Formats: sequence, structure tokens, C-alpha cells
Amino acid sequence: MQDVTKVLTAHYKKCLERYGATPRAMEWRKPEDLWLRFEIMLRVIRDKRKQFTLLDVGCGIGLLLDYLFEHDYPIKEYVGIDATSNIVEAAKDLHPSQKFVCADICDSAVELPEFDYVVTNGMFNLRYTATVEKMDRFFHCATQRMYSLCNIGMAFNVMSSHVNYRSDKVYYKDPGEVIAYCVKNLSRFVKVYHDYPLYEYFTCVYRPVPMRQ
Repeated sequence: MQDVTKVLTAHYKKCLERYGATPRAMEWRKPEDLWLRFEIMLRVIRDKRKQFTLLDVGCGIGLLLDYLFEHDYPIKEYVGIDATSNIVEAAKDLHPSQKFVCADICDSAVELPEFDYVVTNGMFNLRYTATVEKMDRFFHCATQRMYSLCNIGMAFNVMSSHVNYRSDKVYYKDPGEVIAYCVKNLSRFVKVYHDYPLYEYFTCVYRPVPMRQ
């Protein structure tokens, strides 16, 4: 997992140096696509009328926080975590009243509280020079840690294997395999959104709820 983190943090550090604290530095080239991703990802929230706490994994410069505020989500507490130190500092500069942590989600020594929801957008999309096998281990470690920290549910996206073009820098996962993995290792309460016009999909995993008597 550390090898993957090093590869990704090195890449995003260079992007921030090149593009500054902008969506482009986070590899988001089209703002409208990013906003669509946030809209799909936040479908994990069961009741948008109630206040909730949220952990944003791989938070970048805090673009999700901007979206939450702009769309009046009743966010009670937000915490962003990212392994790239200069990106976390940029996020703090942009959102001085919010909490951002510089750490690797897979580092078990990093203590984090539980949140209603734990989400990540884009953390599993790119692998660059990391092998598929190392990305698989990183994916398993990160999603299991995310699930352990959520009280209600979690959401993550990954590039779909059902594409007509592939890049060696991208990490692809078959939706069926991801569902099977989640059911076996996390929870059987799983939703998949594969029906929006981007070459990826979001998976939402929920804590079990008591059966109605």
C-alpha cells in the first residue's frame, strides 16, 4: 500500500506545483463532470434533511466541501484526509475553518473517529506506475478501513472495465467483482450507479439495518 501511496502522492504533488490550487491539479479537467461525480457519490446519504458527519478520503484541496456548501447540505462535521502534504496545506489555506489531516488511510497507526458517511472520489481511478496487483491491495485496504469508520454508509468510485479504450495509467475494476467483494468482505447492502455518462461507477455500501418485525 505504501508503494501506491508514494506513486500517487508524487504525481499529485507535481500537479499542484504546476496548476496551483485548482481542480486541474486534482486531475479534474471538466468542472461539470466533477459536479456530476459529487451528485452521484452523495446519493449514499439516506436522508439529506438530517445533519450528518462525513470523512472525505483523498480529499485533495477540498472541492467536495465547496460542493456541500454550495448545495446546502446539512453537514454537521467534515474532515478531509489526504496523503499529499502540500495538497493538505492548500486545502487548509482555502478552508481555514475546516479540519484536514495529512495521512494515509491505510496506515493503521492513524487514529480517526467514526463518521456517518465515508466517501472518496477518484482515489482508485489512476495507478500510473503502480502494478494492478498493488492497486488491488490498496483498494482492498482502503475500502475496508473506510467501512470500519462509517456508521451508516460509504461510497467510492472506480473506472469500469466495460470500456472501449484502456490506458496503462488507469485502474479498472469489473462491477460484478466489486459487488462480490463488498458482499463478502463488507456488507450485503450494496448499491451500484453505473448509469451516468462517465466511464466509471460509484458503489455505495451500507451498514446492515434491523429487519422490521
